Amino acid sequence: MEREANDYAVKDLLTEPLGEEDIEEISNILGRGELIVYPTETLYGLGADLFSENALEKLLGAKKRPRDMPISIAVSDLEMMKGLCHVTELAERIYKSFLPGPVTILIRAKGNVPSLLTGGGDTIGIRVPDHPVTLGLIKAMGPITATSANIHDGATPWNCETAAEQLKDSVALYLDGGITKFQAPSTVVDAAGTSAKVIRTGVISEEELHSALNQE
Repeated sequence: MEREANDYAVKDLLTEPLGEEDIEEISNILGRGELIVYPTETLYGLGADLFSENALEKLLGAKKRPRDMPISIAVSDLEMMKGLCHVTELAERIYKSFLPGPVTILIRAKGNVPSLLTGGGDTIGIRVPDHPVTLGLIKAMGPITATSANIHDGATPWNCETAAEQLKDSVALYLDGGITKFQAPSTVVDAAGTSAKVIRTGVISEEELHSALNQE
């Protein structure tokens, strides 16, 4: 990894792909309770080991985020999702229609999901990023947090520089994949019940969602 003048590392994914040693190093970083920033197709995410209380506290501090706001999780496949959530028939249909892709599915969390991630509620947002590097990392290492890589109400991180300007050395490693594909947030869909409810419109419109699900 290339060390910058500031006390954090930046890996340029555009010029050098991740190797096995890089993946091992990233896994070690997360295992120590440190944070990474990684690209997705929508914006840059702030990654932490979701089962480490210290890491989650560090994430909340870095983002200056209210503790009652939930934090989404990034997974690599449906089985990983089922290990964290009570997957409804509707959620599985949304998954098969849109993921990997720019949709966050809001669904009831299982008991192994820390309360720091649910914000005291019983639901959690699940993402499957459509980015080959990030998806490969999650397949190799397991689920990580998927909150945006910025401070609360800060500038939206469509590129790595915007994330680094805000989070600075609170992050151990920045994975720089250039400007994100869509430069728009994911669409958040509540799928805890029997009908999909769009909570936030992003890349995927409400009409596209309902059309794919044949839902009025």
